[in-house]
Amino acid sequence: MTSSVRCLVVDPESSGLDLVAALRARGVDVHTYDQVHPFVLDAADSTSRPEDGLIRVGEACRPTHVLAGSESSVSAAEWLAHHLGLPGSPLSSAFSRRNKDGMMQRVRRAGLAHVRSMAVSSVDEVRQRAAEVRFPAFVKPAASAGSDRCRAVASWSELERAVEAVLTSDPIMGVGNEAAVVQDFIDGPQFFVNAVTVAGEHVVTDVFDYRLRVVEGAPQLYAGRSHRLRAPEVTEIVGYVLRCLDALEVKEGASHTEVRLSGRGPVLIELNARLMGPMQPSDVYVTAQGFSQAMVWAAAVTDGVDAARRLVGERVHHDCIGWFLLSASCSGVLRGVDRGLIEALPTFAGLHGVPRLGELIVTENRVTTADLGMVYLVDRDARRVEADLEALTQYEADGALLEIEPCAPGTSRDNLQGC
Repeated sequence: MTSSVRCLVVDPESSGLDLVAALRARGVDVHTYDQVHPFVLDAADSTSRPEDGLIRVGEACRPTHVLAGSESSVSAAEWLAHHLGLPGSPLSSAFSRRNKDGMMQRVRRAGLAHVRSMAVSSVDEVRQRAAEVRFPAFVKPAASAGSDRCRAVASWSELERAVEAVLTSDPIMGVGNEAAVVQDFIDGPQFFVNAVTVAGEHVVTDVFDYRLRVVEGAPQLYAGRSHRLRAPEVTEIVGYVLRCLDALEVKEGASHTEVRLSGRGPVLIELNARLMGPMQPSDVYVTAQGFSQAMVWAAAVTDGVDAARRLVGERVHHDCIGWFLLSASCSGVLRGVDRGLIEALPTFAGLHGVPRLGELIVTENRVTTADLGMVYLVDRDARRVEADLEALTQYEADGALLEIEPCAPGTSRDNLQGC
């Protein structure tokens, strides 16, 4: 079957590069396209379409599958698959799979647990809808990712500043922040469930918990670790996420769904209709569990849902995977990384994505892109992974992991003389 499969992967970035590698490892003819102007469907405009260059490439290479290689291409890949008559999720519900308020409203209509949510296009609109706001609240762009401009707020002044910051900021993915979403803040531990879907049949590949800290109101993801797919503590979470995928009409492709475990059970934070990011190094994932989500998606594309199920089912009782995102305490030039300290950890399994020494690191609007790299930990005993995550957290607090030379405010990568 593989010889007849031809894939067009749109905007292959971060873990999308792992998808391209997994497809090619299975003998797939892979074409890629990077959008100049990332496309997001507007609920009020059914005539919108991605850029002509993508459509021309899609029509010329005659793919059997169009796949989203990152968050920026979710809408474009779904639109093009529909245009070419290929497998995909319904275009009629595509808006709710990309827009943070749209997805919450759709889950609400399905009768599932949800947070109160509203989209606003100005600070004045927030004031006009004051009766709908409860504090603490949470503000995020309607169509971004990676914690971009996300903010927990506890007062009207904080709320107005957060909304203004969203509406006036430069979009990190080239998509304008035309609306800010204001939601109830949900307290509790955060998890995510990764899945691959074929013709509406979902195959869960991973369940992780998130470790988050809030710095001046902004959430910062810094670590996480996997849970076994059949572990009692995640059974309810997985069941809820599968119902959300059905409500959002996810029929094809990968998904990365974030939830919080509140006092009333799991509640949707957001669906990301693409692979988990920022990366899925095959050496780590194959060692720990025999597959990565990208590899399972590739198997589903080439050989169908049963092949995806077999790949996951062969290693249900896998080792625990932990990861830790290296982060800087201030903006500056990276002068050193203590690899020896990291590699001495008992469960150390890999260090990926570390930039070259001498690169500028910017901490303003810190987003989850792993721009300083990720430490991976693997062990059969989750307690050993937890201990090493705690060690890394303490090393970072002590300033032992990275050497950063601070820079003057306003320094850019093209102008490093302020360091």
